[in-house]
Amino acid sequence: MRSKRSHFARFGVLALALTATVGFTVGTAEAKKKKLRTFEQQVAVNAPIPNALANLTSTPLVSTIVVGKKYRNRTVADVNVTNLQTSGTAADAADDLNGALTAPNGRTILLFDNVGDISLGPWTMDDDTNVSICDETPGMGFCNSPLRTLYRPFAGTSNLKDSDDDVGVLSEFDGVRMRGTWTLTVWEDTVDPRSSVFNQWGLQIRPLTLKPPTVQVG
Repeated sequence: MRSKRSHFARFGVLALALTATVGFTVGTAEAKKKKLRTFEQQVAVNAPIPNALANLTSTPLVSTIVVGKKYRNRTVADVNVTNLQTSGTAADAADDLNGALTAPNGRTILLFDNVGDISLGPWTMDDDTNVSICDETPGMGFCNSPLRTLYRPFAGTSNLKDSDDDVGVLSEFDGVRMRGTWTLTVWEDTVDPRSSVFNQWGLQIRPLTLKPPTVQVG
């Protein structure tokens, strides 16, 4: 609700004080009424990721999360991918994998690209942390940044920096509509006998909050 300059302003200090008090009360009540909690959902997939074919054609495995109609008028303030996990059958199974997240409006970013060893996660991806992944065996010390401290299998929380030049940032979803189907796609891009299972993933989306109207006086 957009506030308007008080028509009572010209009648003196008492009218100004009364207008400011009423405006604040109504604004706060409206903000509380319209405030929605952060959307959170976890999905157990537990499905094998198809191996790439001999001609390097990939068959993606797709999993979806639907944000319901109570968020129909809301846009994204912040989105995190939570507890993503894969299980591999042999060394470098996770290194064959790629993953991408697609918003309801079709905007897509690459989340990871050929990182890890046997398995991944549970891995939470969050732009708001300073921690990056180190795609090496724990204790090897090959990562030259003091912030690259989340080692394979990335069981913890990191941002998406330093994982690959093609990987995006989750803030690219800021401002898109929340309601609708969010899709996580995982695929293999290497021909070999090792394979992986996509175990689980989740979403955490914080909606933009409507601010109480500003009361103008004077």
